[in-house]
Amino acid sequence: MPQDHKTVFISYRISVAAMGARAIYQSLTPHGYDVFLDVEGLDPGSFSQQLLHQIAARAHFLPVLSPGTLERCKNPDDWVLREIQEAIRLDRNIIPIFINNFNVTDLGKHLPAATAAQLQEMQGVRVHYDYFDAAMDKLRNHLSKPTTVTIVSDDASQSAFLNTQKAEIDTLPDVKTDTLKAEEWFQIAYEKVESGDYVGAVADYGNAIQFDASMHQAYHNRGIAYAGLGQYQQAIESYNQALQLEPSFSDAYVGRGIAYNELEQYDRSIKDYHVAIRLNALDANAYFGRGKSYSDLEQYETALPDFAQAIELNPTDLLFYEGRAIAYFYTHQYDAAIADCDHVLGLNPTHALAQELRDTAMMKRNEQNVE
Repeated sequence: MPQDHKTVFISYRISVAAMGARAIYQSLTPHGYDVFLDVEGLDPGSFSQQLLHQIAARAHFLPVLSPGTLERCKNPDDWVLREIQEAIRLDRNIIPIFINNFNVTDLGKHLPAATAAQLQEMQGVRVHYDYFDAAMDKLRNHLSKPTTVTIVSDDASQSAFLNTQKAEIDTLPDVKTDTLKAEEWFQIAYEKVESGDYVGAVADYGNAIQFDASMHQAYHNRGIAYAGLGQYQQAIESYNQALQLEPSFSDAYVGRGIAYNELEQYDRSIKDYHVAIRLNALDANAYFGRGKSYSDLEQYETALPDFAQAIELNPTDLLFYEGRAIAYFYTHQYDAAIADCDHVLGLNPTHALAQELRDTAMMKRNEQNVE
């Protein structure tokens, strides 16, 4: 086991900064650092507690912050958020890694106020992929400073977990310059999608693919950009390419399902949602999408359980309540439809569809009572 000050935990969002995180790992380990890096493919059984233990077992915590890293952190159960908050709670030596054009103001936009404030006080390292080696020299200088952090020891189960983790990383190819350039274009495109520049995003995801044609996430996200332009057939083709590279990529089935639904190819959309749910039974968007397809087919009774499951998995998305309210309305469950509309209007009083649906449901309920 290396000295305590040479133990590191890298936290990152796999979908937007996998290559940068792996490159940092590959830069630190030859210098004697014991680095934990979560990679896809580890056993999810007791994964959450294993992760939290590894934060406690390491002196340094490196949150890799790139465009797209923090958007999901509004969900209190998001794992990137939980890792950051655990590192703060344990008083780890936190060194934020700001990748390429990450905007520090995003900390306040996406994180709880207290968490954002604490990260903003910490001295980070700006990593531009074009000057990666220089940034790593600066990072190692930060890591070499003495710390007073108390770390916990690994037991036998943790040792087995770490061996599995290391074996998984050892199967991955070294990160090359072209791979980092691909991820940089990917992050630029991601920001364009967020700002609504879908034309620019399509082009920049194409640039990412030119540097790394195996980047399945770039094909998937290009599909999202095409869908934003209403070009659903092009979106489907992009999702197809993503799935050729990664057949178990559940998000691509969801995206393709949405595109098929927009083209009124409901049988295909439902089939894709079935697959997505089989691959990831916790994906609220897959249940909602399947429910919407059933609703569009006027199979409202069949849609209701899917809307309910989507809401159970993500009770903050008002679109899910809107979908269920419509299904309740058309199955003549007016009180339930009104309750869902009230929930939406309580959080968004100007929601026109919810207001109109509520008014109509109240009228229908009154007619029903008169009868």
